[in-house]
Amino acid sequence: MRSVLSNSEVGAIIGSKSEFLKEIKKNSGFSLKFSTRVKSTPDRVMTLSGSLDQLETTISMITNKLTSKSNSNSWTFRILVPNQKFDEIIGDGSVNIKELAANTGAKIYPHRDLQPFSTERVIGVQGDALQLGSVWRHIAQIIGTYHLENSNDPTIFYIPGYSSSDPLPPLFEIDSASSDPLQAVTQEFKIPARFAGKLIGRNGDNIKEINSLSGSKVFISNDLENGERKVIMTGTKSSNIRAAQLIQSHLDMLSLAEANQIKSSTLRPIYLDAQATTPMDPRVLDKMLPYFTNQFGNPHSRTHQYGWESEHAVEDARQKVADLIHADPKEVIFTSGATESNNTAIKGVANFYKSRKNHIITTQTEHKCVLESCRMLQEDGFKVTYLPVNSNGLINLEDLKSAITGETSIVSIMAVNNEIGVIQPLKEIGEICRERKVFFHTDAAQAIGKIKIDVEAMKIDLMSISGHKLYGPKGVGALYVRRRPRVRLEPLISGGGQERGLRSGTVPTPLVVGLGEAARVAKQEMQYDSERITKLSHHLIESITSQVPNVVRNGDPEHHYPGCVNLSFQYVEGESLLMALKDIALSSGSACTSASLEPSYVLRALGADDETAHSSIRFGIGRFTTEEEIEFTIKKVVQHVERLREMSPLWEMVIHF
Repeated sequence: MRSVLSNSEVGAIIGSKSEFLKEIKKNSGFSLKFSTRVKSTPDRVMTLSGSLDQLETTISMITNKLTSKSNSNSWTFRILVPNQKFDEIIGDGSVNIKELAANTGAKIYPHRDLQPFSTERVIGVQGDALQLGSVWRHIAQIIGTYHLENSNDPTIFYIPGYSSSDPLPPLFEIDSASSDPLQAVTQEFKIPARFAGKLIGRNGDNIKEINSLSGSKVFISNDLENGERKVIMTGTKSSNIRAAQLIQSHLDMLSLAEANQIKSSTLRPIYLDAQATTPMDPRVLDKMLPYFTNQFGNPHSRTHQYGWESEHAVEDARQKVADLIHADPKEVIFTSGATESNNTAIKGVANFYKSRKNHIITTQTEHKCVLESCRMLQEDGFKVTYLPVNSNGLINLEDLKSAITGETSIVSIMAVNNEIGVIQPLKEIGEICRERKVFFHTDAAQAIGKIKIDVEAMKIDLMSISGHKLYGPKGVGALYVRRRPRVRLEPLISGGGQERGLRSGTVPTPLVVGLGEAARVAKQEMQYDSERITKLSHHLIESITSQVPNVVRNGDPEHHYPGCVNLSFQYVEGESLLMALKDIALSSGSACTSASLEPSYVLRALGADDETAHSSIRFGIGRFTTEEEIEFTIKKVVQHVERLREMSPLWEMVIHF
């Protein structure tokens, strides 16, 4: 139970050396605590913890103590009650509150709290300490019952009260002189104008519903005053109470939504790190939710409905992934992500064919999981060729042709580089590998859903897919494994033989459903996303490079995914710039290697020196990036690069010499 009391009242209750507090604790069992002052007021919050049975003694002791310490015979308290209990306390036609006023002799004022978004209503009480205690006790019993039904701790309940010598400004008054409760009255209060449209609803649906449920006629004025608009209610006092309560519920939800939006937009930085991960598309989450609750069956249980439901969902997701890459659904294997898919493809093929072929080809700019897989195979006796790349990040196809030998089993070259966004010539690579009877694997984690991938036309034999790079869930991915001509590989995981025996373990239905829906949405939105992201990317690059000199764009500008922009700001330390741009979530390279202080191995492979590599920043533009966010980023980048260069002695030498 919480009450707001003045400092003088608090002093009277605490007593010398807290003697009165100890007396209350001893006689009633209640525990009292006092806060510091409430905001800038001279009031303090009193919190009482205990059961309803202990309440009567406590209230009597407190009211008697206050009376003995004051010459006043009349007290005014504001008691806040939950909206859910207000009607019960008031009663139909205000009969309950009238009876309470008559029985106690107190004046009672049910009062609408005009502060927006409150979940409680004010009941004002005027009278002496005995009258106050009687009303307080009655209301406490009702509210206490409410908390007994809804609280995890049935011994604690909550009644805030407010003591003040100021007169109450009641919305309406209930006492012996009260008017007919059935008489129609017009009452009004104000709401923030920004909520008016949503409160009214499309075609006035919300207001119509409020009118129907309450019996009052509610109208929202078009007049704007100090950012507020009037809500006018006409009806009986009881129907107006109901209308106001319904309005408040709408305002509560609108306020919460606004608060979440404000928190999301102002307390967290702008997200421009789409190569590290992408936010889950709401459509994906909606599709996943049923499989966390009701449809929880094991997709490999073939004897009952629960298993059939999950199996159908998994196969539907498999079809959606296959449709996105123009494959047969039987060629799609679900995994935990692209890292597992890459390991399975490279190690699986290498180990299966090692008795005849022990040579692997990849590039110097691959993702770490590909490079580490190849390194481990080297330790097991395999030969690995790491193809260099040109200064634009693309491989030389003649180098690939020269590297392939009769012992080569697999070529692994990523589709879109995760640091610089270059798109390798997949179709040409696929044709070379097919002609030389070598399997072609591509890590397409950064490509799927962003550029068109056709495994048939590009002659891709194995391909890795990641869910969380596709606006889907983390912890799920896929591996495309061609059936004709058939690719044989040795599985990494042994077990029940799921996923064609290539990846044992129970398939996580909710995650797989999410991946499938993400693939469906990507196929549907790909052209629109591409056009929009391209526009934002061009604006970002042109605006920064036109305002900031000595900026190097890393990677080929033509064969390039526009959502990944890598720029080196010469004479600026990349880590310093990242720290300065704390309002924007950016990266200086791969999220999987960002803990290292070494310069990017990808940029070094392009021929960049340490200074250029250290000064690089990656901008990841995604489906939900806005024009306003790009404008903000441009402004901040220009501002902080100029500031950091002013502090650089090297920059001083450049501009003066």
